[in-house]
Amino acid sequence: MLPFTNMSADPGAVYFSDGVSEEILNVLARVPGLRVAARTSSFAFRQSAVPVDSIARALGVTHVLEGSVRSDGSRVRITAQLIEAIGGFRIWSESYDRQLTDIFDVQDEIAAGVARQLQIELSGNFWGVSAGETKDPEAYRLLLRALHTFRTPSPESYAQSATLLEEAIHRDPGYARAYGALANVLLWQASFGWIRQDSAHARAEQLARRGLQAAETPEAHLALARLAEVHAWAPDSADAHFQRALALNPSDARTLQHRALFLARGGRGEEAIAAGRRATELDPLHPGSWTNFASVLSMLDREAEALVQMERARAVAPDDIIVLTNLANQYSNAGRIDDALATAERALDRHPNDANLRGLYVHLLFRSGRTDEALARRASLEQDQAFSRFRLATLYTHTQETATVLDLFEEAARRRDPEIVRIRAPDLFTGLRHHPRFLALVAQLESR
Repeated sequence: MLPFTNMSADPGAVYFSDGVSEEILNVLARVPGLRVAARTSSFAFRQSAVPVDSIARALGVTHVLEGSVRSDGSRVRITAQLIEAIGGFRIWSESYDRQLTDIFDVQDEIAAGVARQLQIELSGNFWGVSAGETKDPEAYRLLLRALHTFRTPSPESYAQSATLLEEAIHRDPGYARAYGALANVLLWQASFGWIRQDSAHARAEQLARRGLQAAETPEAHLALARLAEVHAWAPDSADAHFQRALALNPSDARTLQHRALFLARGGRGEEAIAAGRRATELDPLHPGSWTNFASVLSMLDREAEALVQMERARAVAPDDIIVLTNLANQYSNAGRIDDALATAERALDRHPNDANLRGLYVHLLFRSGRTDEALARRASLEQDQAFSRFRLATLYTHTQETATVLDLFEEAARRRDPEIVRIRAPDLFTGLRHHPRFLALVAQLESR
């Protein structure tokens, strides 16, 4: 489906029309037998002059749903029409003029109308999609604004998204989806090094579990899956939460991306590749689909294939910080240090304060022999308490400072740094394999 057009008097209300569009997309994705392209790929054709049949081919679908949203105070008017890609004929249309509190019923009705036109039978299990929602219109608007803001990855936008979700929870303390969404925002902030991991993980778990007390949502299960893997080191629990999140929202490319990485880290290569590939099929125009798939392939020592996926990601989003960071990593893995440095420098020009990117650049400086510059930049990172202690430890391996490396590994374990589990990989940190402190730390991780 395409993003519904904002017909409200306020042009800034695009967050609302986009949010409603995505909510309808998520409802449709739950219809058994219906293949729905993910949000990022679908929304890439906003206000596009591309013909419907070309859009359908790019998304791998046979029909396109489009429409408009007009919000006026407590009322909302939604129009929707279903177009057959071949020939461009409109085969169904409907308008809904309702109170904002009825928005979730409208989403269900649109999904039911589309399913009827496509001759898909809806089972009794399909209904009840609005579980975890709020009856407070303003809390719902805050959630949609937060999700809209979250689409732009930056420290400022993620902090704003978190603030909006906090406001939504303040207005409705039983808003399950807001709790799950906020838990995931915190996890992303921590993974990028924008906030401390230990405190972020503790709060994210509290939020996700509080959300599940109100209602079961895929957002809460996704957060708990990530936490079970990287914070509690409990792979069985992580897998159960991933599977439950996908049962609630089977076409969620983001959850598939996370599960693919989880499976790859656990050595379940074929399952990981299948999940990663499925995410790219659902969301082919989202650079994250390709960067995550590249990471999966890299973990499985398929570096040449991984670099191909990263080139696809760069074609989709040439200036995206995550794409550039992962591409620099991939060039480094392939031994192309000059290309890696050039890519990292390009990313740093745009995002000079990103801690993880700065850490990667220090690693590349060491590898290229620019030791003095690397040492100066490493000293700066050491003062940044949000920067992963595991990543800082790896930067000290370049200068063979064993005691400092072990100190930082132990600190990373205390902080539950998600990357500390990598010390168990047999091909990493070979020079420390027989050190008593290293062996004790590995035993501690394996006993969890």
